[in-house]
Amino acid sequence: MTEFRFDDPDQYVHGTPFAEFARLRREAPFAWHEASQTRGGFWLVTRHRDVVSISRDPERFATSAPVLADPVPRALWAEFPSLAMIADNLMTFAPEQHARFRPLATALLAPASLLAMEDRVRAVCARIMRDVSGRPGFDFASEVALRVPVEILFGMFLGVLDEDLDQVRDWVLTINAMDDPVFRQTSESVMRAAGALFEYGLALFRRLRAEPPGPSLLSTLVHGEAPQGMTPEQLFLVYWFPLIAGAFDTTASTIAGGVRALLQHPDQLRRLREDPSLVPVAVDELIRWVSPVVYFRRTATEDTEYEGHRIRRGQKVVLCYASANRDEEVFADPEVFDVGRKPNRHVSFGYGPHYCPGGRIGSLVIRLFLEAYLDRIAELELDGPATYTRSAWINRIWSMPVRHRAQVPAAGAAHASAA
Repeated sequence: MTEFRFDDPDQYVHGTPFAEFARLRREAPFAWHEASQTRGGFWLVTRHRDVVSISRDPERFATSAPVLADPVPRALWAEFPSLAMIADNLMTFAPEQHARFRPLATALLAPASLLAMEDRVRAVCARIMRDVSGRPGFDFASEVALRVPVEILFGMFLGVLDEDLDQVRDWVLTINAMDDPVFRQTSESVMRAAGALFEYGLALFRRLRAEPPGPSLLSTLVHGEAPQGMTPEQLFLVYWFPLIAGAFDTTASTIAGGVRALLQHPDQLRRLREDPSLVPVAVDELIRWVSPVVYFRRTATEDTEYEGHRIRRGQKVVLCYASANRDEEVFADPEVFDVGRKPNRHVSFGYGPHYCPGGRIGSLVIRLFLEAYLDRIAELELDGPATYTRSAWINRIWSMPVRHRAQVPAAGAAHASAA
């Protein structure tokens, strides 16, 4: 049996290795691992309580880089502004910077703002489902799960023009799935995608700035007042990459993986159809079950100790959200898919000061999609294996063939026959 290497993307091509994570929680829940893809090594954290504890301590464990690969050094940011966009933003700020800029992100994504967009979100979902409804089979991952956040998050929430949606999507996919040759076709692909996304962001900023304030989140941002000592353009770049690359990927991954789970567990799908009031609870279970982001990295800011382990300044500490979401200490029967699970303390969007504000958007879109299309989902069945992205960081299904059933089971049919 080949030794499991946490950071090896080939270990994830058939889905997240939850069984290996369970073994690590039992045998080495906080342990040093030699890196197989980057220089040096890292501390791997697989228990829920440790993920929460370290997430609450940004002073000792900084969020200066989200993945194991190190970002471009600060000295090169002026020379490579597109890479600085990825390295220096709301996701990576030190505590004092983060405290300064997070309130605006929270305000932009306030429940009242999102509520006002619900009807428009439903309309987009309806159009996407109509496009595939008359066909015997289609790829749910690319034709539905991916299109939903592209058209809603990129187009509706961020103001990306319709004719630019596919191109912006491809740039983000290339950056987020940089270890998959399907998306990163050459060694220069990520650099080109980052440069193009940076330039597009600036052009979008200038366009929105020249127009009257509109309904998109970015329009609200660019017409706001920048903090003292910062230009409006600099303020925009603080939020641009986290917004364009964050909630989009987690939403697409959860819709694809969540619908797959519902089709594999027809009793849970039937339960939702019989009691749609469970949908908000089910959204959290889909997010826990899929765990769209496998891990986020922290970096030790000083020599310190944790649970008896000596951690050196600069060492990488990897918080495995996917493992924490199946932790037996926290979740009853964690390997059971339960759309009525309460409580559900998943950490798919992080925890503590760096909890992802974009999680609100993702949860909203997933909820509205499920509320509108439970019966449509029941019309489908899987038509072959899912294909996963080659990535140790994101859990994304990029192909999932489905077909329409010849006969659709009615909600409650099993209960009626049993009676």
